[in-house]
Amino acid sequence: MANPQKENGHTGIANEIIEALAKTRIPGEAMQVLWVIFRKTYGWDKIEDWISLGQFSKLTGLHKQTVFKAIKKLQKMNIVTKKGDGVTKKGDAQKLTYSFNKDYETWKPLPKKVTSPLLVTGGNPKRLKGVTQKDTHNNTNTTDTNTTIMSKSAKKSDLDVQLLDWKINKVHEWYCQIIDHDPKRYQLTPARQKKIVARLKEFSVYELWAAINAVSWDDWAMGRNPKTNGKKFNDLVTNILDSYELTEKWLNIFIDNQGGRGEIDKYERELEARISTRKTAGENDLFDGKQPEPKDNPGAKRTLETNETDAAPIT
Repeated sequence: MANPQKENGHTGIANEIIEALAKTRIPGEAMQVLWVIFRKTYGWDKIEDWISLGQFSKLTGLHKQTVFKAIKKLQKMNIVTKKGDGVTKKGDAQKLTYSFNKDYETWKPLPKKVTSPLLVTGGNPKRLKGVTQKDTHNNTNTTDTNTTIMSKSAKKSDLDVQLLDWKINKVHEWYCQIIDHDPKRYQLTPARQKKIVARLKEFSVYELWAAINAVSWDDWAMGRNPKTNGKKFNDLVTNILDSYELTEKWLNIFIDNQGGRGEIDKYERELEARISTRKTAGENDLFDGKQPEPKDNPGAKRTLETNETDAAPIT
């Protein structure tokens, strides 16, 4: 039976902070990460401390990618401050330090969560294929497929809807450019669109760009390995976005080869800055700034070995 004692170590947190946190809605995973920061800083009478994603993951039981997203939420809420961007100007790995912002009057509430995505045709929202929607005219159940993703609670002109649509199309555009596919032949079908949306719930759009780049470096995936007999294992859905774990492996290959997340984070910050300056949506180049180019493999690479039985080839 657990029997913790204050005398064996404790973390001193002011009652005023606890009361402020009690009034603040913080997502569960972000709250888990915040407790780790408390433990590693106040628990050792420190204001800030270097904490690796591995430490966060071990102490919370969360995937590193989930930890990363939770930290970003806490940063957006101005509850946690992170110093360092993961890579120095010389390209060397850099330690990241975290600290708690005790000035609760400067905390920022998170925006309301967007509900499940819908598809749109002619401005009328319809659910994704396989999701039943009640027909209000004849009380029958219908299912629909379309090509434009839209939020249930949003109108076609809403910024969030246009941002999601931009991300979906950007992932498809990057894939065709980096993997060298003709977009007219490798079209953005509803199935591919749905898979992109699923991964965008777990990864940022630039993390998907990074994962696609890593695939282009892999001799097996690109059919350059003699053992493949020219077959390619680089389909966007089957070989890159099929599962969280698969996408995460490619993303980690990119991060390992590039010496950190510096470039990914740079583009994400620039996108957030562009979004924050927009009050309305509608322009074709609403989110387009300087976009990343395909990355060459900088040297010795760690590849994701794939057997022919593990993935469908692209011929």
